This record gives sequence, structure tokens and C-alpha cells, in this order.
Amino acid sequence: MNALVRHVAGLHVAAPGKLVITGAYAVLEGAPALVLAVDRYAVACRETFNLASSYEASFALKQGEAPGVDVSSFWKEGCKLGLGSSAAGLVASLGLREAEGGIDLNRSDVRRRLFDVAKEAHARAQGGGSGVDVAASVYGGIICYVSHPPEPTTIFPVSLPAGTQISCFWSGKSVRTSDALSRLRIFQKEYAEKYRESMNPLLLASCEVMKATVAADAPRFVYSVQQFAEALDAFGQRTGIPIMPEAYRALGERAAFEGAAFYPSGAGGGDMCLYVGLQMPSLSLLQHIERAGLSTFDFEIDQKGVILIK
Repeated sequence: MNALVRHVAGLHVAAPGKLVITGAYAVLEGAPALVLAVDRYAVACRETFNLASSYEASFALKQGEAPGVDVSSFWKEGCKLGLGSSAAGLVASLGLREAEGGIDLNRSDVRRRLFDVAKEAHARAQGGGSGVDVAASVYGGIICYVSHPPEPTTIFPVSLPAGTQISCFWSGKSVRTSDALSRLRIFQKEYAEKYRESMNPLLLASCEVMKATVAADAPRFVYSVQQFAEALDAFGQRTGIPIMPEAYRALGERAAFEGAAFYPSGAGGGDMCLYVGLQMPSLSLLQHIERAGLSTFDFEIDQKGVILIK
């Protein structure tokens, strides 16, 4: 928790970032998303006046109420990591308001209220979105997330099947999820039938991943993730959204020879990529990943979600 140790004075609230394992795009149509919280934190506080406030928080708080937020742990080498910093900053800001009122952030009803308010504010600020990154910042851990309005959003903790190996890699560049979602909305409006046909394989693959997760079946889980990665690539090609760069497609083929999957996390574009298998990636695959311009991104799963530091 390197992002936390610098904040030692006053009241501070931290919220973690996220990595979407499966369910990207499909979650917008009610499919389950598998997401985990990572140990990169947005920290909200009042005392540090040189920190900017969360833009998204302005959609949930009155003018002048938004605290400063430190999101420096979401940046590396001058580039923003695709870990949901905007959602984390919003959740930390709203959490600080609750904590300042003496509210226990560990209470389940408080967390649900935080999520509901943050999800709405984040969607308004971003022009849409599923809220899956907000859920990871509020609850932490590994969660199954299902959003199918007008039904209440379903969020529950899960565990990866024993024996599953996940590694993350960073491309050294930033990608804006909002740009991909904007292109998706245009495509959906202009080519409704093609959109539905393109989405169906993603929906099915996302559901299969969750079934394997709940069944704690590691081989089935990895196979389902492979199917999801292929469906995600096909979805990008059919819709014209640049989800899977050509170099990463080749890495996915190499990973398949090892019985694993390699693909972009979340909305794609190539900033954060995931390897999912029953074994760690081979030295040969790691060398090809490095040649493609990717570096290992080390992380731990955050198990606490939004928390009061002091």
C-alpha cells in the first residue's frame, strides 16, 4: 500500500483501482463481469490543498464539498494506468464525506449507498458506463458484477478457481475507455442488428466464465477465458473499435499453445493486458511479450475496498 503510507495527517479515505478480467462490453447488456480490485489507491483528504478534486465527485457533491484526491499511484512514467482512477477518486471522495460524518465505511448498507451514488455520478460524468469499476473501488476483492436496469445491480464476492494464474502487463501508454464507449454507442445506433450479432458471443462467453468461477473449475475457467478473449477480439473487429492490437493477437496465439489466454483488460486498446492460465507464462512467451513493448505490472489484490485510513 505505497499510496497509503504518505498520508499521515488528518482524515483520509482510500479506494482501490480495478482490473476487469472478463465481461467487458457484455456487462453493458446484463452479462456478468469478473473484476478484481488492485493495490493502487486514490486517497481523498482535506488538508492537502495542492491536490485537485475529483471531476466525477462534482456530480455527487455540492460545489466546494469535493476534497482533494491523490491518484499518483495510478500513474507511471507520465502515463495513466488503465486501472479506474476516476472511479476510485470518486469513491474515495464520497467515502470521506461519510467518514467525516462519523459513518462506518465497513457497514454493508453504507457501502451499498456509496456504490449507488457513485455509480450514478460516474455515469453522468463519463456519459455512461456499467459501474463495474465503481463496484471494485467500493467493495474490493474479486467480485461478480451484474447490472441490468431497472433491476438492482447484483454484486457478490467470488474466488478464482484454485490453480489459476493471472499476470498483468502494461504497454506504457494510456487509453481512454470513454472513447471506446462513444464509438460503441454510434455503432449500436447505426447498426443495431449487427451490434446484437456481434455482442452475443461476448454474452455467452462472459456467462461461461462466471459458471466456471462459481464451480471452482480451473481448467474450465481458463478455457472460458480463452473463449471470451476470442469473442472480444471478434467484437472489436466487427464494430471497428480498436480493442486488440495486432501484436497482442499474436501473443494470444502463443499463449493458446500454452493452454492460456492473453488479451486486453477491460475495454481494451492495449494499455493493460492479462495472461490467464493454469501455469505461469513460459520464458519464451515472456520474451515475446517484452518484444511487443509490454512490461510486467506487479499487483496484489486489494481485499478491503474503500477504507478510512485515519
